[in-house]
Amino acid sequence: AVDLFGHGGAKTLGHLEKEIHDKEARLDTAQGPLLRYISVLALTVYSDAKGDQLRLVENRQEFTGGRTRWRDLDASVSEKLKLDEDAQMAIPRALAEELNIQRFQQLSELRQSTTRELSPSYPGLMTETTLFKTDILIDPAEHINAYSEEQDDKTTFFVWVLDRRGRR
Repeated sequence: AVDLFGHGGAKTLGHLEKEIHDKEARLDTAQGPLLRYISVLALTVYSDAKGDQLRLVENRQEFTGGRTRWRDLDASVSEKLKLDEDAQMAIPRALAEELNIQRFQQLSELRQSTTRELSPSYPGLMTETTLFKTDILIDPAEHINAYSEEQDDKTTFFVWVLDRRGRR
C-alpha cells in the first residue's frame, strides 16, 4: 500500500518519516502487524462576537502543488501531540501555532477516546489514535474575521460560522 502514499488525499512516506522524527507518531509491531500510534488534540473554538455565538471551522487546505482539500471536521483545530506531551499543556501551544491566539477560556474538561482504524492519511497502515477533545472560548480581543496557518507544503484556512449546535 506504500505505493498509494502521496496520491489523492494520502500523505507521502516523507510525511510519515517526519512524524516519527518529530516524535508525533511511533510505529510498533509488538502486537502483530505494523501499527502507528498517535495522539491528537481536537479543539472546538468559539467566539461571542457582535452578539452572535460563532464557531470556527477549518474551511480548506491549499497545497503548494495547486491541489485544494475542502474540509468538514467536527473540531476547529486538530493538532498532533508529541509522544511525551500532556494534552492539557498542549492547548495553548495549539492555539498559538494554528491561530496565533493567546487569550482564551477552556469551556470543558478534556474528553478522551481511543480508536483503531486504517489511516486515511497512509493507505493500508493501521493507526491507533488517542483523541483529546475540549471546547475553547477566545477572548473578544483575539477575534478576527478569518485565520490561516502556513506550513511548508500547504496553507490552512479557517472561517467563522454561526453556531447552531450550541456549546457542548
